[in-house]
Amino acid sequence: MKVDLHIHSIESKCSLNPKRLLEKVCIKKNILPAICDHNKLTKLNFSIPGEEIATNRGEFIGLFLNEEIPPNLDLYEALDRVREQGGLIYIPHPFDIYRKRSLVKFNVLEEKEFLKYIDIVEVFNSRCRSLEPNIKALEFAKKHKFSIGFGSDAHFIWEVGNAYTIFDEINIEDISNISPKEFLNLLNKKTKNLLKSNFNLYVNPWKTKYYFGKLGSKYNITLYSKILKKIRRRLNI
Repeated sequence: MKVDLHIHSIESKCSLNPKRLLEKVCIKKNILPAICDHNKLTKLNFSIPGEEIATNRGEFIGLFLNEEIPPNLDLYEALDRVREQGGLIYIPHPFDIYRKRSLVKFNVLEEKEFLKYIDIVEVFNSRCRSLEPNIKALEFAKKHKFSIGFGSDAHFIWEVGNAYTIFDEINIEDISNISPKEFLNLLNKKTKNLLKSNFNLYVNPWKTKYYFGKLGSKYNITLYSKILKKIRRRLNI
């Protein structure tokens, strides 16, 4: 099964992924998605429950959540709330300077206290405009020995499948039974394999035995999501 640790549903204002269509596409492509809507916990029976949480110092993702985390909390309070419910802390697109809330803009990534919270670093995000932020994220994960995740960050159906990790040990029926700790242990094994792999970081896509990631069109984020967000705000939908 392919696991994409960062996908949005229509619950995110900048996304146009209807839940039923998203489910059909994920099933067809054999993808288990982590649904990580902006400041909203969306629980669907075909996905890992997550939330992309905006704080006073950037944003991060909580995975395997039971309760929604409100936006704009102090960063460490939000991290603690994820920890309290047994969730995993996943750092998306940490070095993408074009994202308003990327953590690199808040000088937090090398704080010793912050580093203690991190479980997974997203080293490939398909919505980055170039490979450079992903390469920096990989270097950061290697430096601090964090588990590695790939995420399409899909806001539109055609982006689903742009990034994933292959787990032969997991199928869709298992997701309600697998614990965050078990999942992290499995991901650690994939991470070790990736770090031993020999592939060209400067060529799109990245492809190894268990990982796949390709950059999508830059217009997905620079144009389509921005237009969609304005339309949905105007129509209040």
